[in-house]
Amino acid sequence: MRKKPRNPEHKLAARPTSLFSRTTTAWIVSLGGLVLGAWISILGGDIRQSMRLFLRMPVVASGAIERTQRHATLALQRGGVDWWTVLFWAASALYAWMVYMRLKRQDAWETERAMMIIRTIHRSPNVNVIRGYREYLLACQRALLGNSVSDGLPDPERIAALAANIRGALHVMAQMAQEFARADKKVSYGANVMLVADQPFPPWMIDALRFHPKTDTSGLLAILYLPEALTVSQCDSQHVRHIPCISLPVPPDERNHRGERLALFGAPTALLRGDASIYLDTREVSAEYADLAKPIQSDIQEYFSRDGDGRDVRSFASFRVGYDTENPIGVVNIDCDARCVLGCDEEFFGTFSALIQPFLDMIAPQVVEYAAALSAMQSSGTGGASSSLSSERGVLPAPTPSDNLRLSSNTNPETVHDQTDIPSS
Repeated sequence: MRKKPRNPEHKLAARPTSLFSRTTTAWIVSLGGLVLGAWISILGGDIRQSMRLFLRMPVVASGAIERTQRHATLALQRGGVDWWTVLFWAASALYAWMVYMRLKRQDAWETERAMMIIRTIHRSPNVNVIRGYREYLLACQRALLGNSVSDGLPDPERIAALAANIRGALHVMAQMAQEFARADKKVSYGANVMLVADQPFPPWMIDALRFHPKTDTSGLLAILYLPEALTVSQCDSQHVRHIPCISLPVPPDERNHRGERLALFGAPTALLRGDASIYLDTREVSAEYADLAKPIQSDIQEYFSRDGDGRDVRSFASFRVGYDTENPIGVVNIDCDARCVLGCDEEFFGTFSALIQPFLDMIAPQVVEYAAALSAMQSSGTGGASSSLSSERGVLPAPTPSDNLRLSSNTNPETVHDQTDIPSS
């Protein structure tokens, strides 16, 4: 079941759940101060005497230790009230500790509240992404212009140049997502482009198909396949992850007439709906997929398990790419090896979807050219699975999507898959 987005105003009003941040603690501190004040007024003389006693006790080196012991003996012999002074100082120490903890929690709450106000105003968990947004756009533009992709180049060289440009742009998107989520530098981010293939599907693509029977693909609207040349598995000096070049099924509709889910989360859902599909933890399998066949559910669990092929993809976000909303060219996926690829605050996912849109528009022309060039190589017989592009896994592309591929141009807010809706695997 899809979780409702949290209301940021409610979050602003919510205090930490610590005992020292609650209203009852404030009453205890206030009443404690009144009690101690009354106490010191009634027993002021005894308390002053005990203060002199405490001040004398550390004086050992000056020969006053005997006098100190004598004062202590006399105080004990008097009985009654001196025990009250001892209790007074214990209560004073406890009161001072409670005041300190109360002020500490109050400071923490005020700091968090100020940060939440800033995040709410900027609609981003990290203001630095807004400040550096222009630099990210320029970096993406430079990456797409890094290699010449003129029509005069031989097909293999042109395809390689297009792939290099696209990978450079994906690298920039992954970096922006990492900063947006305030992720640790040790978390490895990456991105890739999955391309749309229409019927008939080539054998190598069906062999790479996951989460769907390979013997019956006639009912699929399309297949999304991942070329190795359009995959970025790390940013800078991060851990190099293994990203399998798989194919994913795209059914005709996201759900059937009974409301049962047909499309997988991630790229297929983003392709069909047109808005972002964000999954926060792939180690958990959503109850939404109880509609799928048991073997498919088991395949998903095994794939994303700690020993599965997709173990290095812990969370991801998928965005449809292509100018024609009814015939898109593919999907851009941003993933990482930790939970919450875009952070765990759902109210900010729409912000990132808006921020990433110009990058998707910039990358779309070269993605279209890449797919068309591969299709041309296949048609001319100069390409194939054994192509000279050694970095390309399965370079035999399916034809560019035809006019009969009609996908929904849903403009509803992004689809969000929350990890709290998923039973643990």
